[in-house]
Amino acid sequence: MSLQRELVLVMVGIALVAITLVGAGVLAFARLGARAEATQAVDDQLVALQELAASSDGRTLATLEPAIRRLGAAFGDGQLAVVIVNDNGTVRALPNPPQRQLAPVDGTASVTITPEELASLRADDVVIVQQPRNVVGMVRLDIPIRPGVLDGTPVLWVRHGVGTVSSRATRWFLASATIVVLASAVAATVLARRITEPIHAIERATAAIAAGRLDTRIDEPGDDELGELASSVNSMAGDLERSRAAEQQFLMSITHDLRTPLTAITGWAEALSDGAVDDPRRAGEIIGSNAGRLDRLVADLLTLAKLEAKSFSFDLGTVDVVSLASEQVAHAEPRAATHGLHLGVDPGASTAAWVVADADRLRQVVDNLIDNAVKFAASTITITVSGATPEAPGVEMSVVDDGPGIPDSDLPYVFERLYVTQLRPVRAENSSGLGLAIVRELVEGMGGSVIARRAATGGTEIALSLPAAPAPRR
Repeated sequence: MSLQRELVLVMVGIALVAITLVGAGVLAFARLGARAEATQAVDDQLVALQELAASSDGRTLATLEPAIRRLGAAFGDGQLAVVIVNDNGTVRALPNPPQRQLAPVDGTASVTITPEELASLRADDVVIVQQPRNVVGMVRLDIPIRPGVLDGTPVLWVRHGVGTVSSRATRWFLASATIVVLASAVAATVLARRITEPIHAIERATAAIAAGRLDTRIDEPGDDELGELASSVNSMAGDLERSRAAEQQFLMSITHDLRTPLTAITGWAEALSDGAVDDPRRAGEIIGSNAGRLDRLVADLLTLAKLEAKSFSFDLGTVDVVSLASEQVAHAEPRAATHGLHLGVDPGASTAAWVVADADRLRQVVDNLIDNAVKFAASTITITVSGATPEAPGVEMSVVDDGPGIPDSDLPYVFERLYVTQLRPVRAENSSGLGLAIVRELVEGMGGSVIARRAATGGTEIALSLPAAPAPRR
């Protein structure tokens, strides 16, 4: 069964149940109200009749008969009468000789009162008996009766029917219920279609995405939950499309990075074996340099694989970021100088800034950031260290270059695996997109964070923050 049909059936079923409950409730309360009204009417009538019933001034049933007949006509046929209550509590009608012509009494055979009610009746109290369709009230009639003929207690009998819902009202109720059910079915169909159509659209889109059509998008139906679901699917498709493009770009880049040194190594090796090299030492240096490039690339791939598999271990301790940055700058200065770049630590930086980190992994982070800056810097690379403050409890280190800067569209993605910015490096081989991804994994693994932003000078600033630590005791 389709979801739309299920929704329609459920909503129509809810409407039917609601109508049934409401109708039953209305009927029940109407019945209770009608019985309460009938009981009150009987009680009021008996109160009005008590003076007549309590008269003991020589009246007999014959002398009361004209008044009872007139009152009976006013009350309605069979609603007012004189009956006899036997000593066992049963109620019977009086004999009705032709000369009296008293109104007939119906329903007395179904009435029996308890001994307590009989005692109350003989004490001149009002007794009210509830019947399924009537309310009967009785009060003792103080008149003499003939022994052996009218044995028992004479009482005035008042009966009032409990109102019921008429057949016409029942027909109107059924007609109204039918209209409500039909309207509910129409509304349920419209609502179910409004819900299921976006779901079908999402289903078709996800099937297309699963089939490889990552440019598939869904028209978002609104700001409700279905709209949020469609937006999430669109966002997922965009991420998958971008990831596939990044993967393809990465494969092209990594292929180039592998092929270039391999080509150089193969060429120089063949030249050496053919004896066509005049300077074997120079050839060995070139082969070693390209082998080093291959080694660094394989090491980056292995490092990233370990980080992704969460099998990378950290030996955390207390590290002076200023001292560590100065050491790495000293190691990288010769390489920067070969490209005409000035590399240094901001002289205004703190003399010491202690953090909780793995010293070896932090050195790797700084080296990767310097290597990345060397590819794009125009003339200067500066490292700045800011100590912890109450507003910024972590220690921040920034690597700033004066290059063209990372495009704003690339900033959110530069730390993603396989992502390569569209900006071409000024020098050196194309980036494989691994260096900054490794930086983020290492920094976050040490409990820190890293961001990329446009520097105040127009270049790129990579800033990382690490948890501050107290200076070790001497």
